[in-house]
Amino acid sequence: MATSPETAEFLLEQLGDRVRLRPMFGEYAVYAGGKTVALLCDDALFVRQIPEASAYLGDPVEGFPYPGAKPWWRIEADE
Repeated sequence: MATSPETAEFLLEQLGDRVRLRPMFGEYAVYAGGKTVALLCDDALFVRQIPEASAYLGDPVEGFPYPGAKPWWRIEADE
């Protein structure tokens, strides 16, 4: 199942000009500062496990954006 354009639009509304989205295989890569920091897959946000994100997110839940992927942090819509 691909991410809906409405979900991508909602993410951009929340984060504004701090990020850029690039469509990839029906999903989206989320870029900040020219680097991939998250993936938007199946209408869920998966954040790369980096120290900067860890400090901000607190105690996030691990998830897998696609089969065979390394673990990323899954951010639910209400967060």
